[in-house]
Amino acid sequence: AWFQKTAGLPSTGILDAATARALADRAGRPRQLVVPRVLTAEDVAGPFAPLPDDVYARAELDRLGYASLAEKLGETFHAAPDLLARLNDGVVLDSLAAGDTLRVPNVRGAPAIEGAVSRLVISGEAGYLHALAANGDVLFHAPVTVGASYDPSPEGTFTVESITRDPWWHYQPAILAAVPDDEPDAHVPPGPNNPVGVVWMALSKEHYGIHGTSAPGTIGYASSAGCVRLTNWDALRLASLVRPGTSVRFRDVAGRPAATSAP
Repeated sequence: AWFQKTAGLPSTGILDAATARALADRAGRPRQLVVPRVLTAEDVAGPFAPLPDDVYARAELDRLGYASLAEKLGETFHAAPDLLARLNDGVVLDSLAAGDTLRVPNVRGAPAIEGAVSRLVISGEAGYLHALAANGDVLFHAPVTVGASYDPSPEGTFTVESITRDPWWHYQPAILAAVPDDEPDAHVPPGPNNPVGVVWMALSKEHYGIHGTSAPGTIGYASSAGCVRLTNWDALRLASLVRPGTSVRFRDVAGRPAATSAP
């Protein structure tokens, strides 16, 4: 919807033929949207193990790594594992090894972002984060999830206080609307399946931050417990662009409809 508005098209949020043509023109019509990738030892490296659902059981682990190779490959190439399987004639992703070739979306090697990020703007209504240059140019755009109406993200302007990669998550029932207050706190170890993902950018409002997620497929659909969630890959890229002191402005975040909640 945001792109349609900037391109002078009806802002429907629906990918119609005119929008697809405009997107292709804006992207420079890349020759290949899907490319063959010879998997490396790093691409397929584990360990992989199922994770318990219970937060207290997870708190007993050393790390919340990927549950399967399919999950890791999906996050590596910014695509649902089911999509990767369809692009590869139903290949069993968990059976792949170094040296195998996989057809994947052409998402590696994103171009460098020129210019310094002056401020961030987060739109709850449209579900996006913009990193802006001092002159207002959009240097980085990402879909996000913000708080539900019962646990909203804050309104106003704040700053990035600190940036932590591979964070632990302090599970605090007292500040989570969907959890009974009398449950004990827990400290959940780092990893891509940590509820706050692989990056935590703390804001100047206590308990609030911008972070990754263990469930990239929920971004833009489910509601958070007030924080701003991105995919892990977008959170990592954003963390490389901002610094402590960067201004963060929230707008249109009140009254978001309730949906499945996550941190």
